[in-house]
Amino acid sequence: MKKQHFTLIELLVVIAIIAILASILLPALNRARDNARGTTCLNNLKSFAKASILYANDYGGYWLPYKAPFQSGETYGTNLQEFHSYLGNSGNFTSNGYYPANLLCPLSRGFLYYNSNNKAFLQLSYGFSYYGLTIKDHFAAYKLSRINRPSRYVAFADALDSLLWNLSYNTYVTSGREANKTVGGTGLWGFRHNDGVNVAFFDGHAGRLSSTEAEARKSYIVRPLGNL
Repeated sequence: MKKQHFTLIELLVVIAIIAILASILLPALNRARDNARGTTCLNNLKSFAKASILYANDYGGYWLPYKAPFQSGETYGTNLQEFHSYLGNSGNFTSNGYYPANLLCPLSRGFLYYNSNNKAFLQLSYGFSYYGLTIKDHFAAYKLSRINRPSRYVAFADALDSLLWNLSYNTYVTSGREANKTVGGTGLWGFRHNDGVNVAFFDGHAGRLSSTEAEARKSYIVRPLGNL
């Protein structure tokens, strides 16, 4: 029986069909992957807010402090062993600001460039609100009962710094997005989820804000005690 072979034209047609299918499917697959990463990030932020609420329940209604005394100096509240315990991260606890990769945003610089121990600085992934605390006391914390609408104010958010103060989509883009190698001091929010930012609020819920939504709330979103 005579064997049949594909002609060159037939092979080119098959290759063209495969290319067309790939061009249709790959964007959908990329969107699905990014959506899954966004969900992981939201779950992390929700865990941070819930852990802070648990902390408040055990410490007189005070939210996780901006900074706290540690050994002979001080450290950020997110580096406290108690906070790691509420996160279920006691086994990976370190006081130097390193967090395991599974507690970082999968699209963040912290996750993309974590070290050989699968850990990276939290500040390369998430930041937290602190407005007004440095005015009151260096180791001050928000009293939850003084926050009238906790669902309105952001406690944690995608960021490139521990402290949230530079809410600017344009600066995030022009400074190189996640390629920005400046560690600390920028206060920069991270609009890494399809040009949106994932946030967690003081009532424990989390969600995504587009750059437009975030900047429209800029005047109050990280000021749970109002303008001091």
